[in-house]
Amino acid sequence: MLKLRPIGNSLGFSLPKAALREAGFDQDGEYEILVCEGAISIVKKQDAASKWSFVDAPLSDENRKWIEGELE
Repeated sequence: MLKLRPIGNSLGFSLPKAALREAGFDQDGEYEILVCEGAISIVKKQDAASKWSFVDAPLSDENRKWIEGELE
């Protein structure tokens, strides 16, 4: 069990090294805190470009006509 404790002007948890190592966290990494519905998640910070992935998929005829159509 973890206990929240004062660290300077903040509060924090001391996490086991094994858990941090298993998650791929290291002392030099940068991390983001996500808060949602009473839960806190700590994730590795990603570059803006790496947050998006694109799939090269063929366009349907309908979508191609819409894209190539004239604006009204």
